[in-house]
Amino acid sequence: MTSTKERFVRWFSITVVLLAAFGFLFKLVEFSSSLAKGDIINFAIVPVTVYLTVAGGFFSLFIWSILKGHLKNVEQPKHRMLEMEEEYRRIGV
Repeated sequence: MTSTKERFVRWFSITVVLLAAFGFLFKLVEFSSSLAKGDIINFAIVPVTVYLTVAGGFFSLFIWSILKGHLKNVEQPKHRMLEMEEEYRRIGV
């Protein structure tokens, strides 16, 4: 059974991704409508291309982290760090 924190993290992550997707789709529709009207300025092509590239990269990293299981236990690294700190303190490092 999942804990309340895990459910919160899951729903928060889904909400953030959906909001980001909505913003991305809005900008994409706005760009395509400007392109169809023919009133796009040449300098706007570079920022949109960079935006699409960066958004695609972050989306790829997000999918990779889900597939690798990095979002399954978000509390484990914190506890591991505290255990390592206690071990270093115990051996005098």
